[in-house]
Formats: sequence, structure tokens, C-alpha cells
Amino acid sequence: MIKTIISYFLYFDYGEFFASAPGITVAVISTIGAILTAVFGPFKKFRLPSETAPGLSRGFLNFILFIPFILCFVLITPANAILALFVSLVGIPAAGIAMFSYGRVLANHRYTRPIPKGFLFWKRVGEEVIIGGTVLTLDAQNKLPSPLQTQLAMAEYKADEIWERASRTTIQQRVELFYFLFFFLAVTTVSAGALAVQALITKEAPLTRAQIIWAGAHPPTTQDGAAKPPVD
Repeated sequence: MIKTIISYFLYFDYGEFFASAPGITVAVISTIGAILTAVFGPFKKFRLPSETAPGLSRGFLNFILFIPFILCFVLITPANAILALFVSLVGIPAAGIAMFSYGRVLANHRYTRPIPKGFLFWKRVGEEVIIGGTVLTLDAQNKLPSPLQTQLAMAEYKADEIWERASRTTIQQRVELFYFLFFFLAVTTVSAGALAVQALITKEAPLTRAQIIWAGAHPPTTQDGAAKPPVD
């Protein structure tokens, strides 16, 4: 059984699959790209803080980014493709609002800690993002109007000495939820739009097209391994 499954993946003609199903290709690439971006955060201004918000699992949030593609792939048909296309258009401004909300919350509560980076002779000083809160501790209030970034450095970047923990947790959760909400809406927009257009053009559901291509690449065989003749 396992050998059969492995052989399917080794000998399946992926070129034929993706060449004849461009909507599925776009949806797959966008989903994988969104997940990689969410995990590694290659953009300095668009990434998660190093500290994980209590009560949230980034592993689970990364996993749910697969859901839009799976649902669109299974449910979209030529009959509901127009509705799916409408959903994808609505998702564009929704994703923009989520990204704007993420940037606003992060900009208002973003502080940094210098950290050494590099290897051997290639060394530099980078920065780690620390999320502040909305309620200062009594000690931090007594040191105002000294800048909070300065107070944070004097406290050896122990954020809980500057802000009440509960207020920091609330802001951290907002940052992470808006961050992943943007990716979720972006994947939904691209997946729904790409698969809906494919269904409208080909007059076939993406799942049906995939099944046809898979069946063509793996024709049924007899017990001795020979391909069965086509049934009229």
C-alpha cells in the first residue's frame, strides 16, 4: 500500500496537471507562498514580533491558511463560480483593512531590542521587535516623561517592567490576529478567484479536472499489472 502511494507521487505527471489547470496552479502557489511568508516574514516592516502572544498557537494559525484553498478546490463548480468570484473581489478590500489594522497596531506599540547577528566575520547588529502595552507600571509612570524606549533599555528590555502584562497580551494578540487574518483573506481571494475563473472557462469543477488528469496518469490495471482496456 505504502509502495503504491509513493509510486503515485514519484511517477505522476505534474507538468501535465499544472499546465492544464492554471487556476489550480495559481491557487497552490499563492497558498504555499502565503504560508512561507507568514512563517519566515521576509519583510522587515511586515513580520511578527519574536515573542508569541499568550493563548495563540502560530503553528495552528499557519495550518488554517490551507483551509481557503481546500474549500475552494472542493466546493467551486461552474454553477457557483460567479458567487466565488464575487467572494474573491470582496476579499480584496477586507485583506487591505486587515493589513492596515496590523500596521496601525504595530506602529503604535512597536519597540526594539538590539541583537547581534551574523556569522564569523560577517557580524552586524540587528533588532528584535518588542510589543508594548497600554497600561504602564507604577515605576514606569514615575520615570515619565523619559522615552519608553529609553526606559525599556534601562530595564534590560524586560517589557513587563514597563507595561502591565495584561495590557501587553491584548496588543500582542491583536497584532498576531490581524497578521494572520491578512494572509487568510489574501489566500481566500486568490484561491477563490483563480479557481472560479478556471471553472467558468473550462466548464468543469477544479476537483473534476484534477480527477480526470489523475485518472489519465494512473489508468486502472489488472492483477498482473497490465493496463485495463478502456470501457466503451
